[in-house]
Amino acid sequence: MMKEGWEPFQWKRFFGTCDEVDIHYARDELVEAKYFYNRQQQGLGEQFKHEAEAASRRIIEHSLAWQYEHDPVRRFIFNRFPYKMLYVIREQSIVVVAVAHQHRAPDYWIERIY
Repeated sequence: MMKEGWEPFQWKRFFGTCDEVDIHYARDELVEAKYFYNRQQQGLGEQFKHEAEAASRRIIEHSLAWQYEHDPVRRFIFNRFPYKMLYVIREQSIVVVAVAHQHRAPDYWIERIY
């Protein structure tokens, strides 16, 4: 069951159609981080969400601009929060492998790329 606050239609605005992007690996991570930050301070979760959306727009615009985390996975490091968006470019699509905290379980997502 998907939690409120990060429904698929919201991502279509930033990633294009569902045929172009697959975010199912990262959706729960995004929702959990948003709720965590909202518990810390009201509205902080929304700020996290906006930063994730901005990251996704930048990845779409310049998908080859960021370094490899673990070939073929590239990473976009968030500015304000200690998170990174990990993604793979496959043909004409972007697959978001994880939205990972930078200081916790660093390689938990690797099995998702194979």
